[in-house]
Amino acid sequence: MQISYLRYTGVYVATMLALAALNWALATFASYSLPSGLGTILPPMLAAMLEGQFHARATRAPLAPGEAWRAAGVMTGIAAVIAGLMLVIVAAGTPEYAQLPTGLLAGITLALLVATFLVNRLFLGMGARQELRAQARRP
Repeated sequence: MQISYLRYTGVYVATMLALAALNWALATFASYSLPSGLGTILPPMLAAMLEGQFHARATRAPLAPGEAWRAAGVMTGIAAVIAGLMLVIVAAGTPEYAQLPTGLLAGITLALLVATFLVNRLFLGMGARQELRAQARRP
């Protein structure tokens, strides 16, 4: 079974929107905001884990290491495109972003892409292993 990048994208975007709504509600009603790192790491974490579970459920086999690394790379590309679109949207309404040094912005972007890649790879495999263990426990 192929990894469904469309499903990954849907879960990723849905998680981002849910976190934004939760953050807005907390800021509005409780004067609290979620940590900014949560919005960076949770969407790929959840999307990759669910995709690993779907893959293991369909194939009843773990992901081959090469396949998992390739899938993590594609997933990171998807996350980069989504993050780039969000940056353009947010930067259009926030003039402070235009004043950030380009090198700093590039460094932060690179660090976040590396973190996203590793999170995608780790949780893709973790989701598959979790599903296989659950299948083994079922009668």
